Amino acid sequence: MKSINEFIKRSLIFPIRNAFIHVNRLGGRFNRKVWIIGDGRSGTTWLLDLLNTNRKLELFEPFHPYVMPDSLNYKAFHYAHSLPANHALVNYFKDVFNAKLMHRRVHFNNRSLLYTDLIVKDVFASLIAPAILPHLENVKVIVVMRNPIDVIKSKLTTGARSWYWGEDLEHLADNIELAKLLTNKQKQHLKSISEAGTVAQKYALIWCLNYFILFQCLAPRSYFLLKYENLLASPEETLLSINEFLGEGSGANWINMTKARLRIAQKSRTDISRAFAKTKKIPNRSTIPEEEVTFISGLLDDFYLQEHYPSLNSMT
Repeated sequence: MKSINEFIKRSLIFPIRNAFIHVNRLGGRFNRKVWIIGDGRSGTTWLLDLLNTNRKLELFEPFHPYVMPDSLNYKAFHYAHSLPANHALVNYFKDVFNAKLMHRRVHFNNRSLLYTDLIVKDVFASLIAPAILPHLENVKVIVVMRNPIDVIKSKLTTGARSWYWGEDLEHLADNIELAKLLTNKQKQHLKSISEAGTVAQKYALIWCLNYFILFQCLAPRSYFLLKYENLLASPEETLLSINEFLGEGSGANWINMTKARLRIAQKSRTDISRAFAKTKKIPNRSTIPEEEVTFISGLLDDFYLQEHYPSLNSMT
C-alpha cells in the first residue's frame, strides 16, 4: 500500500501540483515575496504559519543542504561577500524566488490551486543572504531572533532525534572573505571552536555569525527584526507591526492573520493557539552547564550581540 501511495504521488499528485504552480507563476501571482531568515529553532516555522493565512505559496527551507544540488557545492551556512549576476548560486536563488524550484520537501504544504504571493522560510542561508538580496526583486525580509540558550537547547534535543543543524564550521574558518569582516578575537573563536568546540559552542557560534553578518551587511531599514520573545509576549502588537512592514494593511488581512491562532501548525504538530499564552513552556530535556552559558555570553559580547540578550536566562 505504501508503494502504491508513493507511485500515485509521484505520477499524479506532484505533477498536477507543479503544473498549477507554473500556471500561477505565468499569471504573475508571485510578484510579492517574503523571506523569513533566522537560525534554526528560532520560531521561523511558527511565523511562517502565522503569516500564511491567505494562500501564499510556501517554500520550506529550499536552501537546506539536503535540497541544494550537489553541483553547487553549497555548505550549511554558506558565506559569500558578493556574487556576480551570472553565478550559479544566484541563478538557483532566483529560481526559488520565481517559484521554479520543484522539490517535494520544499512544497509539501502547498495544496491550493491558486496562490497570492510567495513566502520563503529558511534557516541555512543567513550568511549568504546579503550577497543574494541585491539580485532579487520585490523581496521583504524578516529576520527572526531568539535567545541563543533556548535555540541551543532545542537544537541539542532535536539533534538527538537526527535533525540536521550543521556543525561543520571548517569551511567558514577557511573562508578568506569572511575573515576580512571578523576581528582577531572573532577569528580565534571560529578557529578554536571549529577544531575542538563542543556541540553547544558550535551552535552558539553559528547563532553569533548568522546575526553578526546580517546586522553588519544589511541596511537597518531593509528588514524587519522579529524577536521570538516579543511575539510570545505581545502577539497582536507584533503581528500588526509585521503587517505594516509588509504593506498588507490591517483590515481583512489582519483578521485572516488572527485566524492563524486556531490553525494547527502541521510541521511542528502543535496548536498555534497555545503559543499565544504568555505562560507557554516548551518541553526541553537538554541542559547547558553554567560554564558553557558563561562562555556563550562572552561570544555574544565579542560579536557585539550582547545588547540583544544581556541576560541569557532561558525562556524554557
